[in-house]
Amino acid sequence: MTKPLHPIYAALDPYLPATGSALELGCGVGHGVLHLLDRGLDVVANDLEPEALEILRSRLPDGASVQLVQGSFDQIDWPTFDVVVAAFSLFFLPAERFRAFWPHLIAAVCPGGLLAGQLLGVYDDWASRGYTVLSRF
Repeated sequence: MTKPLHPIYAALDPYLPATGSALELGCGVGHGVLHLLDRGLDVVANDLEPEALEILRSRLPDGASVQLVQGSFDQIDWPTFDVVVAAFSLFFLPAERFRAFWPHLIAAVCPGGLLAGQLLGVYDDWASRGYTVLSRF
């Protein structure tokens, strides 16, 4: 598990609260989840793949404040969080599902909270791969 942490965390770290709740969408095997835990946050970790969540479960320290939620994040009714991270997941939603999910994603961020996510633009190297790309909202 030596994969480097997504660069989004370097940008996010200076703004993270000392305590609070975080949601990690498309958490994979949990590199970001462990990072958020190390920063003192209670984390809800979501991934579509049950195998990824099992690997994450095996990596969690005893007593870690993490809730694992399996399923497509756009099909789950999320409460609000101080921090929401979608480092490598949003653009995998088909465009029509992304557009429907966006208001729910915004609603999952507490007032004054943080949302960090990766989107693809029309000129991105991956734009031709069939993922959701945006020119504007």
